[in-house]
Amino acid sequence: MKSILRIIVLISLFWSCKSQSASTEKIEHGTAIKNDTTQVMAVAKDNTNQDQENLAVVYSASSRGFFEYIKITESETILSEDRYLKSIRTYPTKSKDWEALVKFIDSTDYKKFKTLEAPTGKRLYDGAAHALLTIVDGKEELTTPSFDHGHPPKDILNFVAKVLSIREDLQKQ
Repeated sequence: MKSILRIIVLISLFWSCKSQSASTEKIEHGTAIKNDTTQVMAVAKDNTNQDQENLAVVYSASSRGFFEYIKITESETILSEDRYLKSIRTYPTKSKDWEALVKFIDSTDYKKFKTLEAPTGKRLYDGAAHALLTIVDGKEELTTPSFDHGHPPKDILNFVAKVLSIREDLQKQ
């Protein structure tokens, strides 16, 4: 009876160690995917904006089955629905759109920008895509905390609406 009990304990320990090993491999694989994504985004960023001294506005929204990337500079607007930014569409930026964005950027209190609070929390339970707004000024990047796509904080509501309207206008072309 004791030998059967020992065999059962040894088998359960073996299976327990094996499942922990599999979990570790999944975590390492997930990290590798994340690093690959970061590298791809960095490469795409370098390819689309060779001169890092330019001012740019980047809006991104993502969930499990949805991804949207909008990058607007003075000369071009880049749109992508590909999470790895392998497939991008580039359009010239209209001067009136760029001037409206710069006007907002100039009037922004950057200390307040980083502490904005999202008015809704649907993204926390997959009710909405996570969205981020980033202003790149030279080598400095100011990014908002995550908010629900379609429901930005009040302080940036008009700015996000302008970015999304630029995207809509370009997609109609």
